[in-house]
Formats: sequence, structure tokens, C-alpha cells
Amino acid sequence: MARTEPQFTTKTNGKVFYKRLHPKYPQLEAEVAFACRFEYAETLIDVIARRTRLSFLDAHATSEILPRIGEIMAKEKGWSSAKLAQEDAAARRFLETMYLPEGVGAAAELVKRGAPAKIIKQLSAVPSAAPTV
Repeated sequence: MARTEPQFTTKTNGKVFYKRLHPKYPQLEAEVAFACRFEYAETLIDVIARRTRLSFLDAHATSEILPRIGEIMAKEKGWSSAKLAQEDAAARRFLETMYLPEGVGAAAELVKRGAPAKIIKQLSAVPSAAPTV
């Protein structure tokens, strides 16, 4: 199984620890390999959204670890560098939909993404999340 493979573990004071994908979250590097081998994960989006759910927890942290997830998946799936670049671009486009825009033009960005007017109005009523135009 992927968890026992040395590339996914580290030793400290004689104890074996599994490597986390991101220090803030419990998901492990071995889970990516496991998803590829046994759960039919075929794309980066499969792993970040459907297997680990990291994209829903923290899109910014997920974008930081995307290269490592891609590296593991490329090895597991036998991807070429072109395929990896294609998957990375698709995953980054997907991650852009996982957070609300901030600053000038945020309301316009929400409209462009297809957000209903009701949602935009509700967000405008909340001072901390109010989009500015």
C-alpha cells in the first residue's frame, strides 16, 4: 500500500511519520497515490476536490501544494510533462472558482462567473464580504 512506501514517510527520532500535503491539513501524500491506484482518480481535480476535498477547505493552500500533488500523480499515472501542464492549468482554473473575489471589480467578477443577483446582493449587505465596484 502507498502509506508504507518510503517516499511518503519521514523518520524522526526513530519514529516513522507520514508526510502531509500541507502543514495545516491532515491529508497525506500517500492518499494521492492511493487515490490513483485504488479509487480511479484520473485528474488533479479528482484528487483536490473529490478525494481529499482540499479545494473546498482552502483554495490558496491547495494551489501551493498543487505541484507536489501533480508530481505524485504524474509518477503514478505515467503522465508526460505536457499532460501534467494541462492538468495543472485545469486545476488552477478550477481553484479560481473556489473563492470569492476581493477588491475593486469583485461584483463584476461574480456576475461574470454567473452568480445570481440574489447572492451578490446578500454579499453586498455583509460589510466584511461586501464587493466593491
